[in-house]
Amino acid sequence: MSGIYLVVWDDVENDNSAVLRMTKGGPPHVTVAYTGKLLERNVLLDIAGHCLSQWALKDITLVNAYVNSFQTSKGVMRHDVLMALSDQDAAEIRDMRDSFLVSYANAHQFVMRVPHVTHSINATKQEADVTAAMLNELHLPCKVKVIGVTI
Repeated sequence: MSGIYLVVWDDVENDNSAVLRMTKGGPPHVTVAYTGKLLERNVLLDIAGHCLSQWALKDITLVNAYVNSFQTSKGVMRHDVLMALSDQDAAEIRDMRDSFLVSYANAHQFVMRVPHVTHSINATKQEADVTAAMLNELHLPCKVKVIGVTI
């Protein structure tokens, strides 16, 4: 998988965070853009450098959890618990995309969804709904810190 991702960390809870967890997608992160194989290594590195200089050690506020359900390419239903960024943080991510990504010839093929952090990937909608409700009731909103960029 190729793309640009802002890695986030819970400065308060550290490794015991109820909000940030590892998933199949790796460490907790905000996807700036999934580019697949459409950009060369040196271009990805350049974009990552710009993202890092703009976001390193900056706080991002996670405001609420919600469930995103979809069918995988293997025909299995998946229910992800996603955490939305504050309106301001989401707007800054979109502005950064406009500044650093949309000028590339294949940019229309990049995946740049609504900015979020994935909390968990669940097999059942019921499990995902319970998890999202718990996060909203007990842990959100929550500030997390951008600690790096990964490709």
